Amino acid sequence: MQILLKYLKLVKVFIGLILLGLSINLQAATLTIYSVDGVSSYDDESETTPIVYGAFSPACNTLSGNDPATGCAINPITSSSTFEICAYHDDSSQTAEFTLVTAISDGDEVSLTQTQTSVSSGNTKCIRALWSSICATLDSDNSSCNNYDSDDLYLLATFADNSTLSVNVDFKINSYDTSAEATVSSSTCTGTVTDIPCVFSFSLVPGDGKAIIMADGSVTEAISANSGFPSASNHLSTKYIRFLYSQGSTASFDVGAAITAGNYQDIEIVTDSNGNSLTSSEYITGLTNDVTYTFRVATIDEAGNIGYFLDESSSNALTNKTVTPQKVYGVFEESRCFIATAAYGNPLEQHLVLLREFRDEVLRKYQWGQKFIHYYYSYSPEAAVWLLDKEVIKPIVRMILWPLYFFAKLSLKYGIFFSLVLSIVFIGSILRLLFYFRQRMSS
Repeated sequence: MQILLKYLKLVKVFIGLILLGLSINLQAATLTIYSVDGVSSYDDESETTPIVYGAFSPACNTLSGNDPATGCAINPITSSSTFEICAYHDDSSQTAEFTLVTAISDGDEVSLTQTQTSVSSGNTKCIRALWSSICATLDSDNSSCNNYDSDDLYLLATFADNSTLSVNVDFKINSYDTSAEATVSSSTCTGTVTDIPCVFSFSLVPGDGKAIIMADGSVTEAISANSGFPSASNHLSTKYIRFLYSQGSTASFDVGAAITAGNYQDIEIVTDSNGNSLTSSEYITGLTNDVTYTFRVATIDEAGNIGYFLDESSSNALTNKTVTPQKVYGVFEESRCFIATAAYGNPLEQHLVLLREFRDEVLRKYQWGQKFIHYYYSYSPEAAVWLLDKEVIKPIVRMILWPLYFFAKLSLKYGIFFSLVLSIVFIGSILRLLFYFRQRMSS
């Protein structure tokens, strides 16, 4: 009996080894992209569909003037540029030929510039095509690659037995090569516009060697953009806002020269857990204290096309476009409640936490509140630095802040209008009592 059991165990192990060998041999062959060249950028983070970006705007060193006639591209390509994609397969039993097609079965083929040769397993094969052929295959009316397009092509490996392997590649192309795509005014770019990716207003305040984007970088509060931003119909999504700057107090400066000189900062647009668009950073850094800077904005799409510069006249009309950075102690800048932080000495003090909450949840909802915040940020840093070592005066400032603290607490709980009415009634009652006692004393 024991011999029989040992025999059955051996049979079981033998069968397991056979099945393991079969599973290894039956694993599906794969086609893997090795490299891509002749593109503006390439995103291979997705395991299923890598993305090829083509930016067909002119080079940025061609821009000139306050309001340029075209947009530009960070890494431009043209319709006569050559696209190259290299890949390999792991089917050791066959050789394959590579093509680019619109569909795996009966798809239009991209006209290649390289003679097709077979490639065996494990070897890398590169195929090349003019971008004009790719654009025309995606859209027959777009061989010049001037129009927006977003569509898939398949890198197809065809074997001698007519079996195939394929990789889906998403092509996203765009161009800002017209004046309409180069500059935009605050009248043509509004909150109701859906077909252009543009910014028509922004709010900045000074920091220490930097400019600070108000409202913690909220696109709906600190930055006013088109409806649906960062998306727009018939455009690639906006990935960055470019803040260009020049020394002085006017927006009349050559944007091309600013780009060439590196006087700009690109800030990425991100989405929070609630689906709100925010800037990935609230700071425009690298500025010199006590020097006045004027800012203008443009948008950058996923492919790296830069366009929709807010024009000179609209930029000059903005009230919060100019900042003068100045020395501010770090703790003040982090809390953004300069005078209150200096008075309490701790940015995490409970009164300061509530005042910041009042600023963010109440004041920023109203235009007058935003103006008040901007005024406060413009003038309070100097007062905060002065107050820093005035230990005798700090208690007086804290006492002065108490009514504001209670008003903020009431507003957060019951709303600002109820708090205003209650405050007016309270102040009126105090004045009435003072008047009454004054009358009694005089009589």
